[in-house]
Amino acid sequence: MTLVRTGQRWATAQTAPEAYAHRVLIKLLHDRHRGLARRVTERPLDGHDEGRSPLRDHADTVADRDAIVRRYDDSRRGSARSSSCDSSPT
Repeated sequence: MTLVRTGQRWATAQTAPEAYAHRVLIKLLHDRHRGLARRVTERPLDGHDEGRSPLRDHADTVADRDAIVRRYDDSRRGSARSSSCDSSPT
């Protein structure tokens, strides 16, 4: 990143490129340090295992949705069967 920024300002940096690159590097390090200092430290939630994520993944959500749809379809088929069986021709 230092070389990219030095190259972008080459008109200014060409008089003393090493010093300019050094200053850019120091500024980048300070920016990184400030960014890390502002970052909130992450901690595990209380009551959850360290190895397991408390969040569900997308596959679990899809599997649950499919199970609900299957139950709904089965119940509709069951009600259609019972209504067709109840009306016997006489």
